Amino acid sequence: MASIPIILEKYHYKDYHYTGIEIDKEVLSLATKYAIDQLQSTVDLICTDAFNYVMTTDKKFDLVIMDVFFDDIIPDKFEAIPFLKALKTLTKENGFLMYNRLAFNEKDIINT
Repeated sequence: MASIPIILEKYHYKDYHYTGIEIDKEVLSLATKYAIDQLQSTVDLICTDAFNYVMTTDKKFDLVIMDVFFDDIIPDKFEAIPFLKALKTLTKENGFLMYNRLAFNEKDIINT
């Protein structure tokens, strides 16, 4: 729903070019209706499977944020080593890679 571009623009005054990958057309519609129009930044939304996009694109980004959940679960393929390595290849040399996780207990916190 574009929360990260909103935070970076509204609270940190950053005007960037964003690319969002989302498989759910309804989520894209809601983001466009309620969030994207609030931004001055350019936002490209791509309706596709994030796994396939990461594994096949040759684009490089300054900031890559992995934020994929089905309910509160990250599907196994998004935690597998090949996917994590592919995320790293999307990140420019001096870029940043952020991986969003939920912690439900002490073990989750230790494993993060």
